[in-house]
Amino acid sequence: MRICFAILTLFFCLACMAADKPKSAIPNPGVSKEDKKAAEKEFKNAQDLQRAGKPDDALMAVLRAQELMPGNVEFMTMGEMLRQQIVGEHVEAGNHLAAAGDPVGAAQRFHLALSIDPQNSYVAQRLHDVEPSDGDAEHKHVLQLLASVDQINLQPAPGRKNFHLQGDTRQLYTQIGAAFGISMEFDQNLTSRAVRFDLDNVDFYTAADVAGKMTKAFWSPISSNAAMVATDTAETRKQYERLALRTFYVGNVSAQTDLNDLVNVMRTILDMKLVSIQPSQNTITVRAPREQVE
Repeated sequence: MRICFAILTLFFCLACMAADKPKSAIPNPGVSKEDKKAAEKEFKNAQDLQRAGKPDDALMAVLRAQELMPGNVEFMTMGEMLRQQIVGEHVEAGNHLAAAGDPVGAAQRFHLALSIDPQNSYVAQRLHDVEPSDGDAEHKHVLQLLASVDQINLQPAPGRKNFHLQGDTRQLYTQIGAAFGISMEFDQNLTSRAVRFDLDNVDFYTAADVAGKMTKAFWSPISSNAAMVATDTAETRKQYERLALRTFYVGNVSAQTDLNDLVNVMRTILDMKLVSIQPSQNTITVRAPREQVE
């Protein structure tokens, strides 16, 4: 609707300009009869292409007509209408792709629309909606690291420290991390809470455990010397908790249905979603948070 309104407004303004301005006054300096004839031919070709449903080719034709006869209001009006038609088609296709769960395809369409109309703020916003910013890309990268099967063990510096801090969640975890050589990163949706923290002679794990209980947050390793801190909810636990891989051998299995029954129990009762079976070996492989499989 926005694009249609823009087209109608532009058409009305240009039509008014043409009506207010005598044809003899329309800038058209030094155009030869041959150029005029060629421009009119290109313009007619553009109209035919538009009727044939080829707006991109029609736009190229009308642009050639404008080059031959600069300042022609009729050519300018058609050119702008074709631009907005093409932009509208790309935007509509991009919106459909985004709704269908294809942000890459949607972004390509929005990029094409912006290449035709670079100042279109609506298209720029739609592109931003489907194309992650650098921060979002980094967040996605962290999630990919956390989703890997390989176990990562955090290696804080040994020893015990004293803590006396009045601040918020981020400041608390940052200070704990700095004291033990751990770089703390924070989930973008972390709920930061005001806290007064007084603790003496504690190691990293004790300090982090107490901090988690006071701030309702938890941490998960993303490398040997870095950890991610997030608000402690079921959803963030699923995102950030390290997953362990373990294979269980099941003896005395008479049929595959026995394994299937066990898998169903693990999925429904224990909420283990990533479970697979190897019937030929009578084994079940589970990928879940470490505390569930150990």
